[in-house]
Amino acid sequence: TDPLLGRLSQQDPPVLVVIGYQTSLPFDLSARSFDYTPAPAGGYAGQVQQDKRGRLVGGSDIFRQLLEAKIAPLAEQGLHVDVQRRGIWGHSFGGLWVLDSYLKTDFFRQFYSASPSLGQAKGDLLHQMTSAPVPRLQNKQLLVMEGDGDAKSPRTQVPDILSDVRQAIESLDKRHVAAGYRLFPGLTHGQMFTASFRTALLLT
Repeated sequence: TDPLLGRLSQQDPPVLVVIGYQTSLPFDLSARSFDYTPAPAGGYAGQVQQDKRGRLVGGSDIFRQLLEAKIAPLAEQGLHVDVQRRGIWGHSFGGLWVLDSYLKTDFFRQFYSASPSLGQAKGDLLHQMTSAPVPRLQNKQLLVMEGDGDAKSPRTQVPDILSDVRQAIESLDKRHVAAGYRLFPGLTHGQMFTASFRTALLLT
């Protein structure tokens, strides 16, 4: 919104690079299922599988290489970018990709994961986060943002997921890792898109 952009411009405005797909649909389900999901636990980087809907998954490492080696250099060409403040934000499947990137790359230093689709990783990412060597997570900042507005639906496992995420972040904090958790009471999964993006912009 204009007020938000005006507020950002009064400080040290961030450079925004927004990545999407060439489609007339709200989401390219096949592309994001592949690009944003990590390889299966115990598998190798870039290992590809099919999910229960027949979509290819496991392309997180491939997409990250594309972003870091090709997209980012082109987007940052001619700009003064403070690499110590380079951040990445993602919601839902994108939030899952942010968590995977938090564990695997130093290209970004600030990681904003909103309502990550942890079911796509079968909880493996939370275990990897809490068991990762502290030096691998140093010089990084992680903020996981969740809403609890979907908790009333009997078809969701929101309370369990929120608890697991919160415990993982608390475990990192006890190990003196710069990680935080922010709950947005009453906001649903979809509503978290705008709320979390605004929060990330103001913190960057």
